[in-house]
Amino acid sequence: MADKGLMQASASLAASQMPADIYGEFMKTFGAATAKFEKERQAVQQTVADYMGNLKSDIDFTMLAPSMESEVRSYLTTSKNEYAELANKVARIKDASSKEYQDSVSRMNEIQREFQILSGELKAYNQEKVNTAAGFSNNEYSNGNSASDLALHRDIYGLGENGPAQAKITNGRLNFNVGGKEVKYANVKSLMKPTDAPIKILGKASEYSHSKIPMTDEDVLAERGFLDEALKNQNNFASLVFDSPEELNLFEIKEDYIKAQEAGNLQEVMPSLIERTKDIIVNGYKDAARQSAAKYQSTVTNKGKGTELTSAQKDYESAVARVEKGFKARIPFLINETTKVIPSGNRWKVKEWDPVDKIWVDSDEPERKTLEGLIGLIPVAK
Repeated sequence: MADKGLMQASASLAASQMPADIYGEFMKTFGAATAKFEKERQAVQQTVADYMGNLKSDIDFTMLAPSMESEVRSYLTTSKNEYAELANKVARIKDASSKEYQDSVSRMNEIQREFQILSGELKAYNQEKVNTAAGFSNNEYSNGNSASDLALHRDIYGLGENGPAQAKITNGRLNFNVGGKEVKYANVKSLMKPTDAPIKILGKASEYSHSKIPMTDEDVLAERGFLDEALKNQNNFASLVFDSPEELNLFEIKEDYIKAQEAGNLQEVMPSLIERTKDIIVNGYKDAARQSAAKYQSTVTNKGKGTELTSAQKDYESAVARVEKGFKARIPFLINETTKVIPSGNRWKVKEWDPVDKIWVDSDEPERKTLEGLIGLIPVAK
């Protein structure tokens, strides 16, 4: 069973991003890229699942496909013949210092190096083919892998109905024709797998949901430092964005990540995405800690007085909930009957009701920037 505190903290993090009543509308408006990304990714995974499911018996993935084996044999035969011709040529040359002799020996050495390179790449290819087949079958890969990444590995390793992409060996290096483009095998990166970043962040949220005290400035700096280090690795960041439990989905971050990836400027916007993600997470921690502190304070205050809240306390809690909802939605809302706030940039202007002219006028209260500042406008319950 999941830790109740952990799930409450998850809810706090999710709530820090977007109120539930506008989430559905958000997904209709802003979720197009995410929906397309997920649909395409699942389609590729399904082609692999269909192929693996239709196999009559277990296949030996350590064996090269016939087309690839033919290419390897052709390359080896051609290179061996060239090597033999060069060896005969060198044997006939009397002057070992001549350019012809030196060039021939140099080419023979190159052929030997190419054989070693090819041997290493074939060994790596066979092992990765086994690993990739198992990874697809066991659903081991991160949801952050794009459809094109998944399709590349499917096609290189022949995990679909069409078999492996056409292989070509150049200078001992494996190359594949994937979708009309030549892909160097040495440059193919492994598919991402989920990391423990989401679990660590959920754990931190759980700690703050039981803290009984608000976060201090030192706490905030420490958590931002932890996130700086944790999200420095791009795979950790992608896993956090795509593999987190549903309660923690970073909806806007995921959408913008996918759009940037499609536009080819992901690396350019990555620092901004990470900073926004850190803000969301730390604000979630603050919410979890503040709610824990408020609950604890309420328990202490009401100790020995029964568990029923007074009417004023209930009104106060209702007002706090209303402020939290308005703050997250970034829309004008009432603090009480005579005070309302209006979002203006990254701040909130405070308005007061003029009972004489019956209009809202600027308040003497300074503009607020934080949720805590807005909550401070609520009359304290007695």
